[in-house]
Amino acid sequence: MNQLLIILGGTLILELILGDLQNPWYPVEFLKNIADRAGLKIRDYFGNSVTAGIIGWLLIVPVTVFSAWLLVKGVHWCFGVGELWLASLLVWSSISMRRLLQQTLSLIAPLRRGNLSVARRSLDEMTNFTTDKIISKDIIRYGIENIGVKLVGTVTSVFFWAILGWIIHGAAGAAAGAVFSRVVQVLEAQWGSRHGQYQKFGRFAVAVNHLTDWIPARLTAFAVAIAALPLGRCRIAFSMAWRHRRDFLSSNSSWIKAAFAGALSLTLGGPREYASGIKNYPYLGHSRAELKIADLKRAVRLAFFSVIIFLAFMILITVIFMT
Repeated sequence: MNQLLIILGGTLILELILGDLQNPWYPVEFLKNIADRAGLKIRDYFGNSVTAGIIGWLLIVPVTVFSAWLLVKGVHWCFGVGELWLASLLVWSSISMRRLLQQTLSLIAPLRRGNLSVARRSLDEMTNFTTDKIISKDIIRYGIENIGVKLVGTVTSVFFWAILGWIIHGAAGAAAGAVFSRVVQVLEAQWGSRHGQYQKFGRFAVAVNHLTDWIPARLTAFAVAIAALPLGRCRIAFSMAWRHRRDFLSSNSSWIKAAFAGALSLTLGGPREYASGIKNYPYLGHSRAELKIADLKRAVRLAFFSVIIFLAFMILITVIFMT
């Protein structure tokens, strides 16, 4: 158990100090480039089909995950020490908590100055829908929804699979689990959502990512509800998540968006415009619809404490399981 705490502690320290390193050789950015190039070549050779997407996924995910496992295991075999810190490094390079929080906070300054064009560009980098015509309150709404959804895909899901990997095979398993979760998320983003969620080539990547995040999404919604306890909105957040759990195409996003809406006493969701047309999503919650700039800071605080609670809950489950 001490090994897991060292890995998770090292990961959090690295994340809080360094965050994401913005260069093409940073693992996540490198994976995105590989996914883009591989996707183009595979589609050229096999066509834009579900089969091509499955082949591409199988060419990238197992190799990447096995490489992470072998790297940590190789350090243990060769040196006998250092595998825990290397595992921490690989888990850290798989999460994007600090970047996610900073991206959300980056919307505040242009909104306060009334510079909507800058705020729209910042939001456009985070989402895959049209931001050209949206107004201030919509920028705030979508920024809050974005932090909720990506909190699962880029943070809590990675921690979940890292902990599960540690239970199965120690430090090497933790590294492999974290890398697995993030590679799956990257392929969904590069092949699925970014190029049209219903295109045949990205369909398998989207489906696997949904399954990968299924349990973490619901545990994260639970953590959000617990984090809302000091606000007196724990029960409301959980009941909101349960009530709206099937309102979106992705039940994973339904759980987490509704939990955020309940915890923050806001109304989220609603119609939005994509390149393919307008999607009439339902509204989540019946609270304050006029969002304020300060709500972005509240969402960032809620996300941060939700991660801490999620980790504490996962560690407790692990202790119970191990005993």
